Amino acid sequence: MNHTMFELNGRIGHENGLTCRQLAEDSHPLQIKITGNAEGYPLHLATNFVNKALKLEPSETTLLLEHAVVTERSVPVLYCYPKSDTPLPTVLFIHGMTGDKVMDLDKGIQLAQNGFFVVLIDVRWHGERKHPQFHSYFYDNDKQTNCRRFFETIHETVEDVIALLDHVQKDSRVDPNRLGMSGISMGGYISFATAARDRRIKAIAPMIASPDWNVNTESLDPNEYVPELQSLVNFHNPMNHYQRLYSIPLLVQNGVIDRVINISGVRKLHQLVTQECGELPKGYIYIEYPEVGHTATSEMLNQMVTFFRSYL
Repeated sequence: MNHTMFELNGRIGHENGLTCRQLAEDSHPLQIKITGNAEGYPLHLATNFVNKALKLEPSETTLLLEHAVVTERSVPVLYCYPKSDTPLPTVLFIHGMTGDKVMDLDKGIQLAQNGFFVVLIDVRWHGERKHPQFHSYFYDNDKQTNCRRFFETIHETVEDVIALLDHVQKDSRVDPNRLGMSGISMGGYISFATAARDRRIKAIAPMIASPDWNVNTESLDPNEYVPELQSLVNFHNPMNHYQRLYSIPLLVQNGVIDRVINISGVRKLHQLVTQECGELPKGYIYIEYPEVGHTATSEMLNQMVTFFRSYL
């Protein structure tokens, strides 16, 4: 397995930024903007992303950053976590469409500063395993093909995450009874879909996403669905298991003026929860942001951290 560990240290928020030292006898300090090689994988610790986190919470905390490719499905991951003598509550954080795990390293650092073992992964066909014809594969097709490939990517990544859960729950650094998930946009879709299938997930906090895949197919003629698309929606839509979603702590956050992912999906879930439960379940939190579009705001991220501190 491809495996290299780095150590982050220094004052978080210091004007000189973070340093990154590979854990080896002959290693030397690396500034965060320098590329480190992990068995041929260029681990770009991009300053512009990390600096978002450096300003959030000044701390003397030492964080460990570890790159690996794990499971028989070869899932690329970054582990970001504080040094600890005891197993830590763990959050899997999933990026959005066109992103990668390094782009969300700032979120990983923010969570790790708050005591979590964070697993950042590359979604299928992204990051280290980016499709060689990425744009044409996902965008240069008819609407049904684009939609089908989006759902296929979600489904395949859910399979990756399930295999990853098998892997991390055996890790002595991880508390296997305190596993949560969050993600932005497509990463939120993956969080909903994983929680609907796997009961090892104990809390989820998807952002600007939908539990109902039908919001993506509203502009398509159902009578013209290709069989693969119809099958994906019929069998893998998380809304088929919506009661499972609110049976665990769930933080839903969406922008009202989102033009990419219609808010109707989370509103449908919220309506079902209120109708069936009367009094909202403990740990169920639903927030709409009236002036927010398709973006995960700092307020959303802070709410996510607070949520996991309360429910993991």
